[in-house]
Amino acid sequence: MKAVDSRDLWREVAVSPANQGHHYNPNAETYLEVGLRLGWAMAELLNGKRE
Repeated sequence: MKAVDSRDLWREVAVSPANQGHHYNPNAETYLEVGLRLGWAMAELLNGKRE
C-alpha cells in the first residue's frame, strides 16, 4: 500500500482558473503533479524502486 501527500499542492485563486474552494480551484498544475506523484508511487509498488 502507498499514499501520496497532496496538501502542499494547493494553488491560490490568483493563479487558478476558478474560485471554487474545492478540487484545488481547477488548477491544471496541481492535477498534473498529483498524477505524477501517483504514477511514481505505482511504479515503486510494481518495481520496488523509482526509475
